[in-house]
Amino acid sequence: MSNGSLEQILKTNIEKIRKAKEHDKLVVFVGAGVSVNSKLPTWYDLVSELAEEMGMNVGNSVDSFMQIPQYYFNERGEKEYLEKIEGILNRKTYKPNIIHEQIIDLSPKHIITTNYDDLLEQSFKLYNKSYHVVSDNSDLPYASQDQMLIKMHGCLKKKNIVLKEDDYLSYSSNFKLIETYIKSLFSTHIILFIGYSAEDPNFKLIFQWVKDILNKDFQPAYLIDISEEFNLLKYNYYKNRGIHIIYSNNLEQSKEDGLEECKLENPKGKKLFNILKRINDIEDEHIISRIYNNLREFENVNAVQPKDILKATGYNSKMVYENGLIRGVKIGGELYELLSNIKGIGKNKKEVNLFRKDLLSNYKQVLRYILSVLKKANIRGIKFFNEEIFYFTLTWCIDDIKTPILKMEYNFDYKSMWDTLMSSEAQTGLEGNPADRMSDMFLSYKLNSLDKAYGKLRELSRSTFEDREFLNYYLVEFNKNHISGVYKWFTSSKNQKNNLNEMEIRDLDNLNLQMPISERKRSPFIQSILSFNFVYSNMYKSGEILKKLKNEKKLVERGGQSIGPHLFNLYNNTYNFWLFINNNYLIVEHYSDVKVIYNNFIEGMTANYSIHISDNREDIRVNKLDSMDSFILYIILSKIQGKELVTILDKYKVKEMKIDEEAREYLFNVFLNFIGAFVVKEIHTNLESEFENILRNFLVIFSVIDLNKLEVELILQNLSNLVSYTHSYEYFKYLNKFIKSLGPKVLSLKAEVVINFYSRLLQKVLNNSLTHSEYEELKTFNVFYSLSKLNITNVEGKSAKLSSDLLNRLEFEIKYNLLHDINKGLLLIFSAMIPITDLVEEKKLLQEKFHGIINSIDKQSLDSEGIRLLLLILHNAILTELFIKKEDPIKILEEMVAGSKGHSLLRELIFKNVTLLVSDYGVKRADIPELIWDLINKGTFEEFYFVPEYFDYNFFEINWLYKLTQEEIKSFSEIEEFHNQVRDVYNSYTAEELLDVDKELLLRMMTVLVNA
Repeated sequence: MSNGSLEQILKTNIEKIRKAKEHDKLVVFVGAGVSVNSKLPTWYDLVSELAEEMGMNVGNSVDSFMQIPQYYFNERGEKEYLEKIEGILNRKTYKPNIIHEQIIDLSPKHIITTNYDDLLEQSFKLYNKSYHVVSDNSDLPYASQDQMLIKMHGCLKKKNIVLKEDDYLSYSSNFKLIETYIKSLFSTHIILFIGYSAEDPNFKLIFQWVKDILNKDFQPAYLIDISEEFNLLKYNYYKNRGIHIIYSNNLEQSKEDGLEECKLENPKGKKLFNILKRINDIEDEHIISRIYNNLREFENVNAVQPKDILKATGYNSKMVYENGLIRGVKIGGELYELLSNIKGIGKNKKEVNLFRKDLLSNYKQVLRYILSVLKKANIRGIKFFNEEIFYFTLTWCIDDIKTPILKMEYNFDYKSMWDTLMSSEAQTGLEGNPADRMSDMFLSYKLNSLDKAYGKLRELSRSTFEDREFLNYYLVEFNKNHISGVYKWFTSSKNQKNNLNEMEIRDLDNLNLQMPISERKRSPFIQSILSFNFVYSNMYKSGEILKKLKNEKKLVERGGQSIGPHLFNLYNNTYNFWLFINNNYLIVEHYSDVKVIYNNFIEGMTANYSIHISDNREDIRVNKLDSMDSFILYIILSKIQGKELVTILDKYKVKEMKIDEEAREYLFNVFLNFIGAFVVKEIHTNLESEFENILRNFLVIFSVIDLNKLEVELILQNLSNLVSYTHSYEYFKYLNKFIKSLGPKVLSLKAEVVINFYSRLLQKVLNNSLTHSEYEELKTFNVFYSLSKLNITNVEGKSAKLSSDLLNRLEFEIKYNLLHDINKGLLLIFSAMIPITDLVEEKKLLQEKFHGIINSIDKQSLDSEGIRLLLLILHNAILTELFIKKEDPIKILEEMVAGSKGHSLLRELIFKNVTLLVSDYGVKRADIPELIWDLINKGTFEEFYFVPEYFDYNFFEINWLYKLTQEEIKSFSEIEEFHNQVRDVYNSYTAEELLDVDKELLLRMMTVLVNA
C-alpha cells in the first residue's frame, strides 16, 4: 500500500476520533505502555520479578502471565503477595509524563485503565481536571457518571488488584457492576486504546470479553499500536472485527515535527506521543473541515445569532457584527484563510484554481453547509482589516431566511396561517419530522390556540427525548416552561389548572441533570436560550444603541456630524433577534423584556428619522433614515401598543412619515390580508386583542403618511367592513384621528365611499350595538362629524349630499329613542345629526327637523348624563347654526337650569354655552336670564374674558394681564371698569414698590392706561 494511502487511512481514523471527542463520545483505555514512560515496571517486569523469586522462567503466553502471580500467592499468602507487588511498584516516586497530558487534552468522557498506579489521578490535579475515581463496585453507584476514571483492575490502596489467575477467573463476580458498565460503553461510545498493542494480553482479553457479549453491536474501536510496522493482513483482520489499528509508521515524515519537542527516552513512547499530538493538533485539518466542525452544532437550528458564529469561528475582542457584516476579522485567521483562498487574494492563479478544485471535489457539500449557517445568522459579508481593507460579500434573498410561518405572519396572512393549522390538525395521526411538529406547535401558539400548543409540546417532549433529538428536546422544555405566561390569560379549559401546575414544576436550571449522561454537555447556543441570556443581552444592547441614537440626534441638530453605525446596528440586531426567536420557534414574545427590544427599535428608528437638518447644511454627514421600509412598518404594526406608538411619534414631533415604494406596496397588501382575516369569525375570536391593537396601529400609520385618493377610498371601504364589530377601548379615538388627518389633504373622495361608512356606523348606533366604552368614546371622538368634513363628490364631480331618505330614518330613530331611551336619542342628535349639517341636500329642512326634536324634549326630566349630552348638543348646534332663532338656545338653557340646580358639575358646560352665545352668537348680556347667570361661577378669568362688560371687577386680578395679547389689552382698555381697576392697582404702588414690579407687567399696565 502506498504512503499516500496509509496517510489517508490515518487521517480518516483521526477524524473519527476527533468527532467522537467533539460529541463527548470518546472513551479512552490506558494501558501499561503509558506508565512505562514514567519508569514504572511493565506487566512483564512485574511478573518476571515474581518468577525470579520463585525460581521460575517467564514464558510468552497469557497463561504464564497469570499463573506465576497465582503461584506466588499460593506459596506466600495474600499479605506477602500484596506487599511484594506494592514494593515493586512503589520503589520510588513516579510522576506523570507528557503522554498523560495528551490523554487529558483528548477530554475523554471516561478513562478506563488496567494500570494500578495513580499517575492518572496525579494528572487530574496537575491539569485541573475532575474525574470521579471508580476502583470497585461500591464506588460506581456514588459516581456522578459525568466523567469517571474506572480502574477496572483495581488499585493497590484497596488491595483489590487483578493480576493472578483467580482474579481473572472471578472477575465477573468481583467486579460485576464495573464489568457491566464497561460493556455498555462499547455499545454507545467510541473506544480508543492507548498503551496497548494488538498482542497485549489485556487488550485481547478485553476485546474478546466484549465481543462475546455484544457480537457486532458495538461502536468501532481504535488501537494505537507503536510496536510494529504496518501489516495489511493484520489491519484488515482486526478491522473486520471492529478494531481500527493506528500504526505509528502511517505518519508522513513531514508530520513528525512533534518528535523534536518530545523529551521521552523510550522510542515507542515518542511515537505514541506523536500520534496523540497529531490527534489533538487540528492544524493539519483542512480549513473547511475545521470551520465545518465548529459550526456543526447549528445543523438543526433554523436561525443563529451572529455572536454564536463569532465564537465558533475564533472570536476575538475586535470582531463584531455590524450592519450585516462580521467586521474586524484578523488577516491570517480561519475565515480569512478560507475566503481569501476562494477569492484568490494574495494567491497566484494556479494556487487559486487548485484550492477551488479541491473545494469542489472534496468539500462541496461542506462549504454549502458553512454558507447555509452564515445565512441563518443573516451574515451577508466579511470585512477584514489590516493595511488594506477589503470585503467578501455573500448574497442571498433575505426572504428565504424566514420559515413558512414567519413569512405568513410578516404578511399578516392570518387566513393562510389558520388554513395551515386546520390542515395539520386534520392529519394528526401522521408522524412528521421534528421540524414540522415544532412548526405546528408554534403555529398553534401564534394563533392563540394555546391548549393545542401545550398538548403538542407535551407530545414533543416525549417523542424528542425517546428519539434522542436532544436539541429539540431542550427547546421544547424551554417552551413548556414559558408558555405559562400567556396560557393562564388566554385559556379557560378545564385542564388549565393541571397544565399550569405542570408548567410551574419545570426547572430549566436542573434540566441538564435529567438528561442522559452523554448529553449533559450543553452548547453555548442552548445555554444562551435556557438562561434567557439571548433576550437579556439583546435588550441591553438595544437600550445602549437607542441612547447613542438619541445623542446622535442632539449632536447633528446642534450643528455636529455623525456617521456612526448605530442606526444600522439597531436595525440588524433587531432583525436578527426577530428571526432567531421566530425561526427557532421560541415562545417569548409575550414577555415585557422582548417588548422593550421592539419598542427600543421603533423609538430608535423614529428618533433617527426625525433628525432635523437645516437647509443651509447640505454638506452634513449623517446616517439618517429618509423613509421607513417594510420591516420597520411590520414591527410598528405588530409589536407595539397603539398608545405607546403615538407617544413616540409625539415625542419626536413626527407629523408626517415617508415610506419607500416597496414599503407602500407592502403596507396596502398586508392591510388587505389583515382585513380579510379580521372578518373571519374563528380567527377574530382567537386573536381579538391582537387584532384590535394592530388595527389601531394601522390607523396611526395611515394618519401620518401621505395618501392619494384611491388609497384613502380603499382604506375607508375596508374599514367600513369592520364597523359592525365590537371594538376595544380607544378605537374611535384612533379612527377619528385618521379621518381628521384626511381633511388637510383636500382629497376629493367618492361620495358613496364616505356615505357608506357613515351609514354603517349609524346603523351600528341605531341597532344598539355600541358597547359602553364605544358609547363613551363616540361622544368624545365624533367620527360622524369628522366624516362630514371630508371633501366628497358624486360620480359627475358635483358636491354629493346625503339623501332625504337617510335623514328621515335618522329623524324617526331619534324620536323613537327619545321616547324609550332618551339618552340614546340625545346621543344620536349629538353624534349623528349635527355633524351632517354640510352633507344634507337642504340645510333648512335639517334645521326644521332639529327644531322640532329639540323642543319636544322634557328638559327637566333629564339625569346628569342627559343634561351633559343636551349641553353638548346646544354647543355644537350653535357652532353649526342649526338654531333657527338666536333665542332658542337661551330658552332651552333656561328650562334646563330650572330643573338641574343640584348638578353643580354641569356649571362649566352651561357657562361655556353662555359665553359662546355672548361672544360668538351675538346674544347680549341682558338677554341671558338671571336664572342661568346665577348658576355660573363668578369672579373667574373665564367670565372676565368672555363677558367683560358684565364682570364684577372687584374680583379682577392684575396678573391676568399676562394671559392677554397686546391687541386684547387694547380692546379691553375701552371698557371703563377694566381701565379704572388697572389704574387703581397702578396708583396703589409707591415709587419704591414700582421698582420691584415685573417690567413686563408694568408695560402691560401702561398699555391699558395710555389706551383708555
